[in-house]
Amino acid sequence: MLTTAAASALVITASILAQSLTGSQPPAAEPVAPVTPPTSPAAGQPLPPQLLLGQRLAALRQGTTVLGTIVLVSDAPSYLEAIGAWSDAVRFPILVDDGTPEAREDIARFARAFRPTHVVRYGPAPSKAASATFDKPDTTSVQLAHEQSWDAVAESAGLANPVARLASRWREVGHVPPGLVLATANDPAWAGGLALAAGWGQPFSFVGSGQGVNSAMQVKHADGLEKMARDAAAASGLTWDKLGDDIEAITLAMNVPARIAENDKEFFALTDRVGRSGDGLKAGARWAWCGQLFGSVPRGVYRAMCSLFIQPEEAWIFDSYAESAPWNTWDGTQAKKVAESEGWPVKLGVKLFDTPNNTAAAWRTASARPLSAGLVLVNTMGNWDFFDLQAGRREPGDIPVQRVPTMVHMVHSWSARNPDDRTTVGGRWLDQGSYVYVGSVHEPFLQAFVPTPQVMGRLLAGAPIGAAVRQENTQVWRVTTLGDPLAVIGAPMKRDTETMPKLGSTETAAGTPSTLPTDIASGLREALTTSDFERAFEILILQGRDAEVARLAAALLLKPDAKVPARAWALAVLPLIREGNIADGLLAFSRADATMRKETATLDGVWLAIASPDAGLDREAVLDALRASPRRDSFARDALALAGPWSRVRGEPAARTLLRSLSESAPNDAARRAISDAATAPASAWGR
Repeated sequence: MLTTAAASALVITASILAQSLTGSQPPAAEPVAPVTPPTSPAAGQPLPPQLLLGQRLAALRQGTTVLGTIVLVSDAPSYLEAIGAWSDAVRFPILVDDGTPEAREDIARFARAFRPTHVVRYGPAPSKAASATFDKPDTTSVQLAHEQSWDAVAESAGLANPVARLASRWREVGHVPPGLVLATANDPAWAGGLALAAGWGQPFSFVGSGQGVNSAMQVKHADGLEKMARDAAAASGLTWDKLGDDIEAITLAMNVPARIAENDKEFFALTDRVGRSGDGLKAGARWAWCGQLFGSVPRGVYRAMCSLFIQPEEAWIFDSYAESAPWNTWDGTQAKKVAESEGWPVKLGVKLFDTPNNTAAAWRTASARPLSAGLVLVNTMGNWDFFDLQAGRREPGDIPVQRVPTMVHMVHSWSARNPDDRTTVGGRWLDQGSYVYVGSVHEPFLQAFVPTPQVMGRLLAGAPIGAAVRQENTQVWRVTTLGDPLAVIGAPMKRDTETMPKLGSTETAAGTPSTLPTDIASGLREALTTSDFERAFEILILQGRDAEVARLAAALLLKPDAKVPARAWALAVLPLIREGNIADGLLAFSRADATMRKETATLDGVWLAIASPDAGLDREAVLDALRASPRRDSFARDALALAGPWSRVRGEPAARTLLRSLSESAPNDAARRAISDAATAPASAWGR
């Protein structure tokens, strides 16, 4: 339960931040008082809707026991059965493995944060055929799984309507749905949407809509989505038409455009339009906070499961703004002080980068190793393809690799313009594993963002992120929430490490395989005994056991006669880097399978890691591997980063020859010019 001190803190911050927007841009920033939880609430002060919703979510989480097992599935029937095995009191994480490197990295990242007792596979092995079963789901089976996840079928069998059965069950257990979920049957985001509907106990509806996250939506189509949300809310039988009632959130589980086009020059956030009364971009009061869950089936389910089961333990704050007004209203140092104040329901460790340690060089040093923080707050300036810091500029290729899943709030212009494009700022955070991203789809003006200290205070007071990041009493504007709007920071849920999920049956026909889940750890001993290091590394990685992969790989690197296949070395690269053994990680990269060396996660980890002082870049094999592997979307950045160590090992003339050679293979004119210019520039400019 949230403390009254924290609740009172949010009352204060909400009143301070109450602003109205007029015309085409927000008003000038007003001074914001420091946020600290008071020792007692103001007498008779009502809780704001943000905290009322937070209390409801906290009560739901406190009444839930989480099993310590991660279930991996590859097809829709297994996924639906696993969702249906949840109950109102007991749940467990389910992730979709389609056999791709991206799914492997998402599963591993989730496991590192969740720290499972077991990781089991259920259903068929990953394959294209298995993945295809998600393409056209049987909507009746989907609704059945939703009902089963709350035991509605058994408890309310006399009711023919599935909506009525769920409503009856929710009344029986005293649950009031905090929001609703809209999905489209032929859109892969439906699978993650179902998880959020089941996990939070929300109505789930299939509606019609278009696709294309990186495109722009017409105003009339946004109005259509808003009408679908209103209709679904009205059909629930719950109160919904204002903040502070039953339905407080809308999740659009859809790969639809994240921005609305007023014309070919002005764009607005879809998630700031849906959940408001009225029509068009002049829509009025908010009745619900909205978030958008998009992506492939594995990625959408990953983002949903992170919201339901992962809690940030640390915050990473990078504030590149000046200490003068109006920039200091978003002060990162003040946000850190907020986090360190007494009285919050949870405590976060904080890593702060602020004046004078908020330069481009400081960013590069910090991003040389993967982030271990689950909450990221960044204040920068720039565009969708770069961000300016003190004394320099960085680009999406400089965004750090995430060791654990993150929620990101980025005060920055345009970052979420194309959120499904990893060559953009917001797209890179999401591609790296963020499950919630708050950013702007267009030029928002600074005052569009809730100041960073207030975001920290609201989140630590228990407000869900969809509500915590919103300015209220404003017109429809340009800041979007990508991910579950109900994602919260709170105390861990109760964990049961002994009980296994009840899936499958031993009553199989003669000669058919068992349908029971299989613990992936069961194959580890055999893999190690037979020196099948590729299989052993994959098993350990999927369990989140990086330290064991790193120890074994480091030992094998010391044995010249060790017969380790190139594919195994490729799997060892990121665990070594994540465990801080960067030199060995780069050496493993030099021995890795050429195809797997091109995996985006591996390339990001390697090219960021070379900024570390202990990267071991004096090895010829490592330099040659890097020479063959610049990232296409960060080609010039990587070429210049390589020139420095190349010069130190092979001489400055050789480095200039390297740059001239790389300029010839650059993927675009801009990269070609940048590298050509560097080839004739002073060597001191390389790699900055």
